[in-house]
Amino acid sequence: YNRLQSGSVALNLQEISVRAVVEEVIKRLHDFRPEIEIDLRFGNNQPCLVAADMLLFRRAIQNLVANALRFAKKQVIIDCYRLDDATIVEIGDDGPGIPIESRELVMKPFYRVDQSGSKESGGAGLGLAIVDQIIGLHRGAIKVDISKQGGALFITRWPDAKSAE
Repeated sequence: YNRLQSGSVALNLQEISVRAVVEEVIKRLHDFRPEIEIDLRFGNNQPCLVAADMLLFRRAIQNLVANALRFAKKQVIIDCYRLDDATIVEIGDDGPGIPIESRELVMKPFYRVDQSGSKESGGAGLGLAIVDQIIGLHRGAIKVDISKQGGALFITRWPDAKSAE
């Protein structure tokens, strides 16, 4: 987190297939909660390609998918589509969601919605702060909302590979 925040990270931008990265992350993480259904949706009949640093992009997607799996009751939905000059990746779950007053705070380091500090409720509170830093380095954006299933929804906006040319 400190290295990302310092601004000293040099990005190695390349055209990345969101589908390939998401499928790789799911393959790696799904054993963590095999009972959770993961539904991948790719819209607009156009490939979802981003201009990003592969290691950092994978890390951001991995953190978001891991959180969704951690809090989901039965289902995680991952949507990817192009919008204007960006690629949108949405990761939502049917878990408890994030209260409106905490939606901006969850991107801050060490902030946790469950302040009890119990290990069952999650990690140290750095995962989403890391995601926020990675997306910022790529000149993207992230928004927290409520999913159609009632849980958390993370909407990420990444520079589209076509617009980065």
